[in-house]
Amino acid sequence: MSDAEDAKPEGNEPITIRVKDQTGEETMFKVKKTTKMQKIFGAYAQRKGVDPSSLRFLLDGDRIQGDQTPKMLELEDEDQIDCVLAQMGGADEDTKPEGGSEQLTIRVKDQNGEETMFKIKKSTRLKKVFAAYAARKGVEASASESFCSSITCVSFCFLNPSEVRFMLDGENIEPDSTPGDLDLEDNDQIDCFLAQVGGK
Repeated sequence: MSDAEDAKPEGNEPITIRVKDQTGEETMFKVKKTTKMQKIFGAYAQRKGVDPSSLRFLLDGDRIQGDQTPKMLELEDEDQIDCVLAQMGGADEDTKPEGGSEQLTIRVKDQNGEETMFKIKKSTRLKKVFAAYAARKGVEASASESFCSSITCVSFCFLNPSEVRFMLDGENIEPDSTPGDLDLEDNDQIDCFLAQVGGK
C-alpha cells in the first residue's frame, strides 16, 4: 500500500500559523490547510479570555474571513497573521472626537531599513510601542509549550526594550510621550537604533 501513500493528495499537511497581537506577543497554532480560520480565531480568543467578536484578524492588512482556510489564503508554514482589537462604539466616522482617541499608523525603521508598523491611538504612550517593537524583534522560542486540543500554542520571551533607542528627526523620544505630543501624523516614521552597550 506504499503506492497509495505516495498518491495521497498534497496540500493538507499541517502548518504552523503565527498570530501576533498589537503588543508583539505571538501565539502559534498548528492546523491543516483546510481548517477554517474561524476555528483558529475561536481558539485564540479562548486562550486570551476575550470575545471572538472583539478581535479582527488581518493578513497583509486585509481582514481574514472566518470561512476562509489557510489554503485559500495561500498561507505557508510559519506565516504570520495579525490580531487587532476591533473598533468599538457607535460614533460615526465623521463624529469621532479629534485628538486623543484618533488612531494612526506609525512606522518604525531599524538600522537595516526594515520597517515595522503599529496602529495606535494618539494618546497612547510610546513606551508601549517601544516594548512591542522590542518584543517583535527579540522573539525567541521558550522551552515551555502548552497544548490546547490539537493546536499547539508556544510562548515567547523577548528582548529588553532598554536595548534599543527610538528617535524622531535625530532626537531621542521620551517613553512617556504620545503621538499627540510629538505631532505625529498617520504613516509617520520613527527610527530605531541598537543602544551602545559597554564602557567604551
